[in-house]
This record gives sequence, structure tokens and C-alpha cells, in this order.
Amino acid sequence: MDLGQRVSSHRGTFGAGGWLWYLAIIFLVSGVVSLVKGAAAGDSGQMLTGVLAFGASAVVAIVPLLRWRQAVDVFERGFVWKRLYGEQQVSRAEIRNATMTTHHTRQGTRVEVNVELQNGKSCTIVGVEQPEQLANLLRAAPPSGYPSAAANVGGAAPAPVNSAQGWAPGGWKPPGN
Repeated sequence: MDLGQRVSSHRGTFGAGGWLWYLAIIFLVSGVVSLVKGAAAGDSGQMLTGVLAFGASAVVAIVPLLRWRQAVDVFERGFVWKRLYGEQQVSRAEIRNATMTTHHTRQGTRVEVNVELQNGKSCTIVGVEQPEQLANLLRAAPPSGYPSAAANVGGAAPAPVNSAQGWAPGGWKPPGN
């Protein structure tokens, strides 16, 4: 799918992992301490605790890693959301709306961009740089059925879609013009 020129790129942030990074580090350190103590004392139970702590550290670190290693590239005719386990390409025609929501909790602030698609599904993108810009770029997608600027080669002004409100595909026009 040809999406045109790249307009913007948004990388995942390290801070998107939030308190899960701390929890993963605590499990990692406790695993090291348990393994060292178990090996010094010859206690297999303590060594098993260390191995389990390493496993818990890996499981807890999955979500922060997924958020940190993601990237969203916005193109003229859509966007590509690259994640640790794959990528998703979405064309402009598939985008219905994009909203940005900020969640404030005791653990911190989380900003997510929710992209609603024409087929009823949605993409929730959490933890990227400049989420406001991303939401605005994706929201600016014209609804399907609007003629593109390239289609208007003759230079004639397109007729307003809703003349009562004065909206036209090329932008807002005052009533009566």
C-alpha cells in the first residue's frame, strides 16, 4: 500500500512504562540477591526464588518494552504503527476519527491516542512522543467522499458540502460566499 510522503514520526517514550519499570527492576535485583545468597549457602529453595524473580521481572517488563519500542509514522495517505511484535498499516480512507485522552491517576499521567476505524475497530496508541500532534494529524484526515487537492487540477473552487454551515472540502468558507 502506497501511503505517500512521510509527514511525521512519533517514537515510543521510555517513561510510558511508568511504575512497571520500577517493579521489573525490583524483581531483577531480588533475583540476583536470591541467587547469590542461595549459591553461597547451597540452598536450592533460595535459588529457585531467584529464578522465579527473574521470570517475574521478564513478564512485568513486557508492557513497558512494548510501549518503548513502538513508533508511529504518519504519511500523506495514512499511518504505520510499528510495534515490537509487528506493524499495522492504516490508510486515510479507513480512519473515522482520532481522539486524545489524558488519564490522571495516583501512579502518574497516561496519554493515549484512540484512532477509530471505519470497520468499527480502533487502535489505542499509548506512550508516544507528541501525542497531541499525532491526534491532530490523524484527525485532519478528510472523510471519505471529499475530493483531494490533486483531483482539483482545473483550479475551480469545489462546491460546499453543507452550504448551511459553509463548510467546503478546501476549508471553511463564510456563509454567502
